[in-house]
Amino acid sequence: MGMWIAIICGLIVLGAAAYVALGHFGEMQTEPVLDRPRGRIPDGPVTAGFLAEARLPTASAGYDRPEVDAYLVEIAAGTAGPAADAVFVVRRGGYDMQVIDELLRRPRVEFDPAQAVAPEPTTA
Repeated sequence: MGMWIAIICGLIVLGAAAYVALGHFGEMQTEPVLDRPRGRIPDGPVTAGFLAEARLPTASAGYDRPEVDAYLVEIAAGTAGPAADAVFVVRRGGYDMQVIDELLRRPRVEFDPAQAVAPEPTTA
C-alpha cells in the first residue's frame, strides 16, 4: 500500500512539472536581468555635453577606465580613430565592456572644424 502511495505522489509531481514546463503558469522572462549598476548613458553622439552627463557603469572586470576616457574625449573632439580599431586593456574594476562596446557602435557626428573653438589671435 505504501509503495502505491509513493508511485501516485511521484506521478503527481511529474504531471505538475509537465504542466509548468508547457507554460501554463506563464512564460519565463526572455530579457536578461542585469544585476549590475547601469550608470547613466545619455542619448545621442559622444560630445562634450555627453561626457559631462554620462556616468559609465563599472564591472568586476572591464575596460581600463583611463584608456576609455581618453578615447571618448578624442571622439568628442573629432580626432579619434575608427571604433573598430580601438583596443582597451581589461582591468579589474574597469568600465562594463558591453556598455562601452554599444556606445562605440553609435553613429558619430562629423566633426566640423568651423565649429571648433579657434585660439584668439595674438598681437605682437
